[in-house]
Amino acid sequence: MIHIDVKTHKEGDTDLDRTQDVRPEQISSDEQESYVHDARGPLGDCPPRLPPYYIFGPNLLKVTVSAFVICAYRFDEANRYQYLTRIQLFTVPNGIMRAVSDYSDIFQPGKDGRQGHRYRVNLPGLAGHESWRWREIRYQARGFEVTR
Repeated sequence: MIHIDVKTHKEGDTDLDRTQDVRPEQISSDEQESYVHDARGPLGDCPPRLPPYYIFGPNLLKVTVSAFVICAYRFDEANRYQYLTRIQLFTVPNGIMRAVSDYSDIFQPGKDGRQGHRYRVNLPGLAGHESWRWREIRYQARGFEVTR
């Protein structure tokens, strides 16, 4: 099952190209319902809420994938128009992947602090594990170009 969340950012926002907030309802757990961890320990007020997989019947199991789309735009004040400048796609490791590999360097406390309801995903750190996990498609005058 694929879960998709769409976020928007104005060009120049400090989070853009750096970190993104995600909530427990947007990512999957492992089978033990463990919390997301950073280098210092558990984060958030609850473990991730999505199951690591869905069972649809005998021999029919679908793994949970959490994908995020970031639409970055530039606002043209004179014409009162927003221009799409680029789209970033990122995928947080499934709870099962986090249980077998150390992804603690991609998570950090969210805007609400260590015990808050959100975490931040470090996008360059995420791409450092698997480059395909964070991609960018940028609008150019001649069309769209994959730039990351």
